[in-house]
Amino acid sequence: MQPPQAGLHLMGWLPPNLDDQQITQQAASCGLEIIPLAALTLDSSQRGGLVLGYGAVNE
Repeated sequence: MQPPQAGLHLMGWLPPNLDDQQITQQAASCGLEIIPLAALTLDSSQRGGLVLGYGAVNE
């Protein structure tokens, strides 16, 4: 994990052999919503990672 500077998200870096998009699909099948770093960058050589939100709002 990368320590947050502010906000409601954490950045989790993955080992080089793991695909962030595949992990995101597996998480979705378990009811978890996470964002793959690949969806937020134009640099396809970037190391894989996951954006994890931890905010919640009660209405």
